[in-house]
Amino acid sequence: MKYILVPLVLAVALISCKNSARRTAINRTEIQLDSVSIMPSWENEGVIKLELIKEKTTSIEGSLSESASSTSDIELKIVKGKEDSTWDCTWSVVDIKTPSIKNPIAKRIENLVKGFRYNFTLDSDGVFVQLNNWEEIQQMGYQAVDMIVNELKKDPNIKKDALGQMRAMFEQMFDTQEKIETYLIQDVQLYFALGGVEMSTQDTLVSYTYFMHPLLSEYMEQTVEVIYQKAFSDSTCNMQIIQYISEDELLWATEALIEKFIPKEVNKEDLLKEMENIQFDLNIVSNYNISFKTGLTEKVTYTKSAMVGNTERIEKMEITRK
Repeated sequence: MKYILVPLVLAVALISCKNSARRTAINRTEIQLDSVSIMPSWENEGVIKLELIKEKTTSIEGSLSESASSTSDIELKIVKGKEDSTWDCTWSVVDIKTPSIKNPIAKRIENLVKGFRYNFTLDSDGVFVQLNNWEEIQQMGYQAVDMIVNELKKDPNIKKDALGQMRAMFEQMFDTQEKIETYLIQDVQLYFALGGVEMSTQDTLVSYTYFMHPLLSEYMEQTVEVIYQKAFSDSTCNMQIIQYISEDELLWATEALIEKFIPKEVNKEDLLKEMENIQFDLNIVSNYNISFKTGLTEKVTYTKSAMVGNTERIEKMEITRK
C-alpha cells in the first residue's frame, strides 16, 4: 500500500524569491559587512529578464524512476503603485520549453502558463502583499484539472466515483486566494522572499509561521531560518533560507489525508499501521545571491527533498537574472 502513502505525504511538501548578456561574477572579491539590508531601489530598472529552470526527479531505493524539466523566459516589470508605499508588478511567462517532459498531458499543463501574466503588489519594503489577478489563475488551475481528469477517463480501471473524488481533491488546491498565492506562484514568492530583511551578519533570523495545506484547508507549522553567508564587491551577498517541518506535522497531515481521501473499500487501518514503520523526511533550502544595492535577486536556487520510506522526490527551481 506504500504506493498510496507516497503521493499523500508528498502532497504535504507542496510548500511554501538589464541587460541581455548573462551576468557573471568575474573579478569580484569578498568584502566584510556588519549588517545587511534588502530594500527596494527599483525606479530605473525597466523590464527585468529572468530565466526559470524547474527540475523534478523521483528515485526508489536510490535508482532514478522518472524525471522532468522545463526552462522558461520571464519578464518582470516593477513600477510605482498608485500610492508611494506600494509597487505594482507583472511577472510574464514569455516562453517555456519542456524538452524532457514525455507525458503529453504534463507537457500541455506546463504550456498552459505560456504567455500568462501574474499581476501582484509589493509593499514599500519589497514584501509580497497580494496577487491581484488570482481569479484568472484559478481558472487556469481548473483547466489543468479538466485536462488531468479527461485523460484519466481513458483508463478503464478507474471508476467514475474515483474520478469525481480526484477532481474534488485537485480543485481544492485552487479554491481560495490564499492557496493560489501559496502554491501556484511559488516562483514569484521565491524571487521576492528576502524583501525587507534587515539583519546583523552575525545573527540567524528565526521565525515560526503557518501555511495552509492545499488539500486539507488546515494550517501547518514550519520553522524558517534566514542565514547570511558572505558579501562581494559587486554589491551582492549570499544568503540562505531553510524551512523545517517536523515529522510529527508530516505524520498528522498524512493521517488526515488518508481519512479524507482514501476510498472506503481500502482498509485505512492497514495504511495507518504501515505508516508506523515508514520514515518521513522533508528538507527545503533556498540559496540566494541578492543585491543589497537594488534589492533584486540575481540568482536563487531552491531545492526541496521529500523522502517517504525508500522513495525520494526532489524538486529544484532556479531563477537567474540575465
